Amino acid sequence: DRRRVLHRRAADLVEARNLGAPDFPLLYGAIARHCVEGGDPLRGARYHALAGDRAMSTFANREALGHFRAALALADAAGLDPVRRARFERRIAEAEYALGDLGASEEHLFRALEHLGEARPRTFAWAASVARDLPMQLAHRLGSASVARDEVERERLAESARVFDLLAERAYYGFDASVMVAASLRAVNRAERAGVAIARPYAMLGLTMGLGKLHGVARRYFSLAHAASDRDRSGAAFAAIAETAFHMGEGAFGDARALIDRAIDLSTRARDPKHLGLGETLLGHELFYRGRFADSVDIYRRLEERARREENLQFVSWGLYAGARALIPLGQLGPARIMLREADTLLAKLNDAPSSLICAGLLAAVELRRGDRAAAVAAAERCSALIRTIPPTVFSTLSGYLAVCEVALDAASRERAALAGARSAVTDLERFAFTLPLGRPAALRMRAALHIVEDQPRRAVSKLERAIAEARRLQMRHEEALAHAALHRATKNVAHRRAADELFLELNVRESL
Repeated sequence: DRRRVLHRRAADLVEARNLGAPDFPLLYGAIARHCVEGGDPLRGARYHALAGDRAMSTFANREALGHFRAALALADAAGLDPVRRARFERRIAEAEYALGDLGASEEHLFRALEHLGEARPRTFAWAASVARDLPMQLAHRLGSASVARDEVERERLAESARVFDLLAERAYYGFDASVMVAASLRAVNRAERAGVAIARPYAMLGLTMGLGKLHGVARRYFSLAHAASDRDRSGAAFAAIAETAFHMGEGAFGDARALIDRAIDLSTRARDPKHLGLGETLLGHELFYRGRFADSVDIYRRLEERARREENLQFVSWGLYAGARALIPLGQLGPARIMLREADTLLAKLNDAPSSLICAGLLAAVELRRGDRAAAVAAAERCSALIRTIPPTVFSTLSGYLAVCEVALDAASRERAALAGARSAVTDLERFAFTLPLGRPAALRMRAALHIVEDQPRRAVSKLERAIAEARRLQMRHEEALAHAALHRATKNVAHRRAADELFLELNVRESL
């Protein structure tokens, strides 16, 4: 009819007059709508997808979500092949992730796999897939595996690799180690069968191997990730981010900082808001663990402000609770409590187990310092419930483990019946420190505190001396100060009080426990 003809002509005219112009991408959405109204669903889907890509590159994640959904809705009318349908599902998942809805993101990734002919993974299937994929990965490393010959199959495998890679990242934040291993392996195998160099799966597998204490293997995969990211700034940024997480868990802050700076630079140049936010989050962690609390607060405040503009609820929550974490040693308990309660409310809507654990632990720490033991115990119990169900994989959860110990030891110091709970909490922290050496100074300090409660002062002194040495080795100045202060309380040695005071003054810290 005449209306359709007019819309088709409008699409043709806008495209012809602006093709190649710098601001042409701003017209993708308008062209998409004209194409759809003009009865050209294939072209409409293509321009909606282009508009979605542009929107995500400018942090307009909700706008991007609308375009990718519109593109997917045209799939049947446009006769789109399964790979393109899967790509639209994956891009919807990425937009949902950027908006903080991790549950919706995961569901769209599963739908993408279904389009690609992959079974929706179940718990037992993930474990079984490792047995199948590990020999294949070994064959690839030995150079005896081949690339798929069919171009359509290679395209399907490449898209499958991207989806499994995102599922592996999702598993990292969901504390699901088995899925993280299985999805990382599957992503790498799919990418190598497709004959494409995709940095992210190698980086994710490197992080997975690092958590498994296979450090040599981890470094090999990080090297492969960097080699695969020559022309992919976002992939290079993620490779730096994943390797940073590995080094942070090891307490290797010098190695971590160089990679953080690289990730932030690459993400900024690539206009990649997700990886920029991850890089800045890691920078805030590095500053915190080195005792630069005010600088850490500033980083997280900026992250929170930008995340609010971009409607990224996950990054808003990170900015709030991580910023509050740095306020606690500065003695700003009131503002920290307000920020933590807002973050806790946001996290109730998100599927982010590590953040929920950290936030609950920090709330417990604040309430204990404020003298509200009932509130501290309630928050610590929530944190402890998460600790009991998931393995220690995310280095920043140290705050939660430590807070549970503080609350449990406070209870045990007043009531002998609470001693079993304190022993359990300290053991959990030591388990964390075995996997992630970042936690060793705190674990030694908390074991010493337990020895004090158990009336074993000589064993406590030995542990605190080791805590000081370990904190110095890792250059964790605040942990060193706390251990000196505890050793002074145990021995009345003024040298340790003096050392603690000097460090607290240097860090502008108010010791409150």
